[in-house]
Amino acid sequence: MKYTYLRAPAGKDASFPNPISEMKKFRAHSLTVNYLMEPLGIERDALRFAWKMSHVRRGVRQHAYQIQVASSLEQLQNDRLDLWDSGQVVSSLCAHISYEGAPLQSRTTYFWRVRLWENEDQASDWSAAASFETTLDESEWRAAWIAPSVSSGEKAVGVCRDPVHRPPSDLSPLMRKRFTLEKPVQRARAYVTGLGYYELFLNGKKVGDHVLDPPYTTYQKRIYYSVNDVTTMLKQGANCVGAMIGQGWWQGPPALLCQIEILFEDGERRHIVSGTDWEWARGPVTENSLYGGETYDARLEIPRWCHPAENPKRDSRWSRVKKARMPRAKLLPQTMPPIRVTQILPAQTFSETKPGHYIIDFGQNYSGWCRLRLRAPQGTRITLKHAELLYPDGTLNPENLRSAKATDLYIAKGASEEVYAPRFTYHGFRYVQVSVENEAGEPIALQLHSSSSEWQMTGDSIRLSLIGEVVHTGFQSRGHFECSNSLLNQIHRNSQWGFRTNYHAVPTDCPQRDERQGWMGDAQMTAEMALYNFTIESAYVKFLRDIQDAQGKDGSVPDTVPFVWGTQAGDPMWSGAYPFIVWDMYRFTGDKSLLREHYAGLKRYVDSLTREAKDGILRRSNYGDWVSVEPTPKELISTGAYLLSARAVEAAAALLDEERDVLKYRALCRKIAKAFHREFYDTETEQYGNGSQFSNAFPLYLQVVPSDLRDTIIQKLTGTITERDNGHLSTGFIGTRYLLDTLTQIGRVDLAYHMTATDSYPGWGYTILNGATTIWELWKLETGPGMNSHNHPAFGLVSGWFYSTLAGLRPDPVHPGGEKFLIKPHVSGDLSWAEASFDSMRGEVAVRWEREVGGLTLLARIPANSFAEVWVPTIGLSEPQVFENGKIIWRTGQFLPVSPGVKNGVARGEWIAFEVDSGEYHFEILRG
Repeated sequence: MKYTYLRAPAGKDASFPNPISEMKKFRAHSLTVNYLMEPLGIERDALRFAWKMSHVRRGVRQHAYQIQVASSLEQLQNDRLDLWDSGQVVSSLCAHISYEGAPLQSRTTYFWRVRLWENEDQASDWSAAASFETTLDESEWRAAWIAPSVSSGEKAVGVCRDPVHRPPSDLSPLMRKRFTLEKPVQRARAYVTGLGYYELFLNGKKVGDHVLDPPYTTYQKRIYYSVNDVTTMLKQGANCVGAMIGQGWWQGPPALLCQIEILFEDGERRHIVSGTDWEWARGPVTENSLYGGETYDARLEIPRWCHPAENPKRDSRWSRVKKARMPRAKLLPQTMPPIRVTQILPAQTFSETKPGHYIIDFGQNYSGWCRLRLRAPQGTRITLKHAELLYPDGTLNPENLRSAKATDLYIAKGASEEVYAPRFTYHGFRYVQVSVENEAGEPIALQLHSSSSEWQMTGDSIRLSLIGEVVHTGFQSRGHFECSNSLLNQIHRNSQWGFRTNYHAVPTDCPQRDERQGWMGDAQMTAEMALYNFTIESAYVKFLRDIQDAQGKDGSVPDTVPFVWGTQAGDPMWSGAYPFIVWDMYRFTGDKSLLREHYAGLKRYVDSLTREAKDGILRRSNYGDWVSVEPTPKELISTGAYLLSARAVEAAAALLDEERDVLKYRALCRKIAKAFHREFYDTETEQYGNGSQFSNAFPLYLQVVPSDLRDTIIQKLTGTITERDNGHLSTGFIGTRYLLDTLTQIGRVDLAYHMTATDSYPGWGYTILNGATTIWELWKLETGPGMNSHNHPAFGLVSGWFYSTLAGLRPDPVHPGGEKFLIKPHVSGDLSWAEASFDSMRGEVAVRWEREVGGLTLLARIPANSFAEVWVPTIGLSEPQVFENGKIIWRTGQFLPVSPGVKNGVARGEWIAFEVDSGEYHFEILRG
């Protein structure tokens, strides 16, 4: 259940919208299998069920559950359970519950439901039925990989290792097969993938809404296919299936694998599979490249190329395909959100720079493309050049794209209306230069018109309009943060835009220039903020398997995944993304199966670092504190990453009851911690490393500073920030995360808040003051050639800090997956209110606090089957009194147990911490 939070009025009547009294009665809802709702095509092994529950009062806990699974909806609803009835299972678990019923068949739809008990006697109603469908077994593939019968000239097969110097592909083939169905279809599924990107068509219509499929992987090891319900797209009689193939990250011939399984109404089955009876022809996409863009010559379209023909005639443009020799990779169903068009952006402004050249400003830096709608004479050339920046004179500045041309060209066919959007490329941009030429290459001047819905360009026999389409992995928004500081709200929005427009099957560093790599440093720095903001779990399950595929035999992990750029072994803080993302996933989901799946790989990784480290110090580093204002010794950062990785393995070992490994890695952690202090503490300067902010913050975060030196290091760190750096940070995107967290831990959120809320260099506000609508790679403003992406996700990590610290909302790592939350707001700076929420594994958790005259109000919502510690800030009040829902629960330093659901209260520094059950709570703290 989603809520939209608006600023509540101050005082006792402040409340969340949709109060609990309006919610449905106690029952399960939001049923998922392996993080997915109603999955179409899932492996039948290792199915894990989950649900959430609604509630009507405080203190609702699940005492037991019962899961039922049947082979049809009718059997499930009539209690004819032919697969699994768990019976009443006394447990509060509501996620990651393994299927334990009869063996399941492949390519079959199943139905399930769940009911719950609050206590031994009171059962809820059954949930609404949900379904899941199993996919093909590996042995059931009948289709063959097919490719054009001409050589593409590319010998390598797999991920392209040199994409910058790779020419655009001039072969984007169409493939098709015509077939006849003699009787009515009851059900049909298309199992399909391609290399590189592909689009599938049936009877002239595109199948599904995926774009840039299949997901980017190490193709030599793992290739994903989509499962599509095509029942209504087939018809009795003549049919045609077709595909268009592009280049993408694939190095090799354009290839297709397609298997359509048809169940007729009379029970007979038939397979339409890719093979040498298919044919191919050159398509209208004459060039395609991720970096370069796409050229589409509509004059080369083959009319009705994928429509059925009752009496097909021989067409010399079509030739027989050949079977393609492909890698021995695992074929797996795609169980993460596909890349989709997720949002439409209208143009904000339109200007003419010279005759025939026009600049469109969408007002937002994003990833995707433009969709054209036009009428123009045949041969008219519409060129779209994309960039993030403009020169001072208002013309396009593409310098920071480096060698990426980022240019799409459409050549009109002269129809009454034509519509075009790229298929096999995407761009990162805010501005588009549109130029229009006639067939002779002469510029065509157009007039600009605007309406409430779109901008149009018109001229003699020409009409042209376009919109922006935002393209990225299609996870959903699940979190909300807002506060009284409008600058922080814009930083948060920029962070969200930066993350989602940099996720294209893998988390990338940038969407615009000749890079777009799965850099692991960016990936691990943004994992926490991603889990607050987006339904990213299934995407991270896939990415962690990508890391498995990229891990070397020696246990090393590269800088980028899939491995293209950087080194293997990678920088320890970059390759540390492997244990760090696994651990972040566990904190937010409580999914031990992830720990089990990756435990051996994590051990191999840490052991590879141990073989390399001398006396506990790891000196290898590629990047240090990337793009920092002030450098920090690289070996200090690498050794700290080594310690954090070893601690993650120790924690995983404890959770998995691997007692020998607990002892082994605990001893290793002690060794590294002692070595860190011995190597990097300078007795003369009484600080670590070179005295940079990160040099002193990191050992405090790692808790390697001896207790007798702790106050000194804190003074050194805070003095450096306030006196030398005038309240500004000097860290890069590694150090910034640990600096913010360290300042929080040592009770100096005031300094961290000042850093985030300033609009001067270096800081997020400075970038916004200079026009940023996403997160920049650099703190400084750079507009020339080189490494200066204006859409880079890493510094967007601050969004996670807004949730965890300013709003004070965090999952408890001891009770992960939403079982317990810690709500500990930090009232800092000029903030008068802040609020946050996210839809956890057990339901939505939310907090809102607001300063009042003489006190503070705090609202908290805890989902059913969860509990929390709510830390109410005392905001400097002497002898404070705390009320909950109008009842006094804290007075003269004592907890008063008078409010249902509030179990205990303890003074803890500048807070009073209360233990609460699920439900909605309204705290007020006033001067006594």
